[in-house]
Amino acid sequence: MQAQKAADNTSNTCLQANIQQAMGNAYSKNYLFEDALACYDKAEKGYEAVRDTASLNTLLYAKARTFNNLKRYPDADSLFIRLARNRSLDSVFLAKVFADMALMKVAHEQEYRFGQIYYNYAVNLRPSFSNFNHWGAYAYALEQTGYPAKADMLLENLEKRRADSLLSTLIWKGRILAHRGAYQEAAACFDAALKKQSENLNKVLHQSALRTQRDYFENSLLHARRENRMIRIIIVLFFLLLMAAVYVGFILLRRRQEQARVEEQALLEASRQLTQQVASLQEDRARLQAQYAHIQQSHFKEMGALLKTALGENETNIDAKQLSLFVKAKRVMDEIRADSGGEQSFEEKLNECFDQVMARLREEIPNHTEEYYRFAGFVFAGFDNQTLMALTGTRSLDSVYAKKKRLRQDIAASSAPHKEQFQHLL
Repeated sequence: MQAQKAADNTSNTCLQANIQQAMGNAYSKNYLFEDALACYDKAEKGYEAVRDTASLNTLLYAKARTFNNLKRYPDADSLFIRLARNRSLDSVFLAKVFADMALMKVAHEQEYRFGQIYYNYAVNLRPSFSNFNHWGAYAYALEQTGYPAKADMLLENLEKRRADSLLSTLIWKGRILAHRGAYQEAAACFDAALKKQSENLNKVLHQSALRTQRDYFENSLLHARRENRMIRIIIVLFFLLLMAAVYVGFILLRRRQEQARVEEQALLEASRQLTQQVASLQEDRARLQAQYAHIQQSHFKEMGALLKTALGENETNIDAKQLSLFVKAKRVMDEIRADSGGEQSFEEKLNECFDQVMARLREEIPNHTEEYYRFAGFVFAGFDNQTLMALTGTRSLDSVYAKKKRLRQDIAASSAPHKEQFQHLL
């Protein structure tokens, strides 16, 4: 109880359970079984909380024995069976469980066959018992189930070990003799046992001293608690004042947070408006780029129509070929066709007119031939299919269509940052 008092303020559940189990064991050894059972119940909850299975099994065994001492045999039997089915227990522990189960069956339930079976299990696991009472009960179970010779052998073994004068041995020997009809000898055994029982009864009657001592410790504990009550009241008042201060601080903090939230909302609204304005400007910019590209493409289309007129091979414009227009158009055509390095005047003109479109195409959709990029430049410039056929030396419009289709697919499938610009020019 002093240990329990010292551990009242600890949060160690396992320690609390150990103390309760120790108190229960002390009560049980002094025949205060009800008090022991109350302590065992508290200890069981603690061991289950911390999942200490080893300590829990030991406790359940002690609790089952306490149920047996209180004559609550169904409760004891339930716990014994629970332990007997636990395959993780060692053989010594299981032997004790089976022996106590057998003793309960023989002494209180008169189920001698089950008692014999359980004792057989116990002996097979460990050929000895912690109490001579088991040997006497085992002998009586053998007597009742038709094995008197084995019963006599066990009694002789008890005599050799000088245990034949013990209370338990005298009672079991008297029962065996009475079962055989030797009533006079049985009565002598019971008389001797009665004297032993009187001695034990005197011990039980003196247990009031233990209860008095227990009450003394409880009263001491109550007295100490009364002395500490004022200190606890002061602590509670201090705690309440601290909570009030914390509450006031919390209110002030909430107000500051609310003010900050309002300011944050205002900033978010301003940011949203600026984002909308930026989006609107981007839309205007895209629209202007499309218009600008359309104007530039129209310019290049006119140039392409001029080249197509100058380069045709029909009778209508044979005379025009001799004019300076043909010479100038031929020179432009040669310059465009000679643009094999990607750095000639035509590609530079496209970059200047269309916001570096060719430089971006080469960077964002790389690993293609110079012919591929030159054809893309012609398409971006707005040349029609016949002009494209003349510029690339292609003999059929189907080839021009196929090249333009591949170019569209490459741009659509890419993740180029300026894909939208490329698609506008297509």
